[in-house]
Amino acid sequence: GPASARNLGLELCTTEFVVFVDSDVSVDGTDAVATLLAHFVDETVVAVAPRVRTVPAATTLGSYEVANSPLDLGARPALVGPGRRVSYVPTTTLATRADAVRAVGGFDESLRFGEDVDLVWRLVNAGGVCRFEPRAIVHHAPRRTWRAWARQRVDYGTSAAPLARRHPDLLPAVRIGRLPAATLVAAAVGARRTALLAAISSVVALTVRLRRMGLPTGSAAVTSTRLALGAHVAIAGQLAEVVRRTWWPIALVASTFSRRARRVAALAALAGATRAGTPSRLPLRLADDALYGIGVWIGVVREREWQPLSMRFGALDERAGARPIAKYGRGS
Repeated sequence: GPASARNLGLELCTTEFVVFVDSDVSVDGTDAVATLLAHFVDETVVAVAPRVRTVPAATTLGSYEVANSPLDLGARPALVGPGRRVSYVPTTTLATRADAVRAVGGFDESLRFGEDVDLVWRLVNAGGVCRFEPRAIVHHAPRRTWRAWARQRVDYGTSAAPLARRHPDLLPAVRIGRLPAATLVAAAVGARRTALLAAISSVVALTVRLRRMGLPTGSAAVTSTRLALGAHVAIAGQLAEVVRRTWWPIALVASTFSRRARRVAALAALAGATRAGTPSRLPLRLADDALYGIGVWIGVVREREWQPLSMRFGALDERAGARPIAKYGRGS
């Protein structure tokens, strides 16, 4: 598998830095690699990943992948790790400090999928810094057939349970605050007064925190209302995505008995249009999400690890488990 091949390549290398590149990736020129390697001036950096764009193809599948590839993490640079905006990077192309990868045992060869996420999280847990650098761009060939595309999405989903077993508490289906969760769940089941009370409680709690930070009462109230509204909208989007991707079998069963469940499922499906890019791509977006969810359920049953179906409350401390950084260098 990919993990074994990468470990073999790492074993044969004698250089300080190693760039892993998949066979279906094209790296045009040396600019992308140079941009990645420039980050290693910082001795705490152990891995840097470029933006992975899909090679355009004049097909329905090709145009969809250009806008919706799971390998394309966008145009904003980021630090990478659990609890961060970019929680992982694929090893489709990954520049690494070789000794740092060796120090954590390389890629886990027992993982057929998700070995890239596992490696990045172990590097971060060991105190290393991983970065996503979208100024460096490589191109990845999309799947050529619908069957291969569907299989890829299912395979990606199967990685969730094995990863959850190796990294406890890092892979719930969704992680949200208790008050926003109460607001949205109450609204979904029609308990409007409870939803309103929970929403007001969110604003009050945030206002109190802002007052303690020194903001005047009026400014704190206005700011907390705006922030709470934005947070509820964002969390509603997260829950809609989870309903489409991971919980859709549950939503499907519930929809056969409950009109309200059908409404929630329909709203979650419509919310997928914002991710699809255009309305015409919505069916593909829904199929994409459903296929990933099938993979998650397969992995959960196979591993008997239920965390990927669960809801967790509260923010994940992105620094949890991280140990002091070790300096990596040749001969260390």
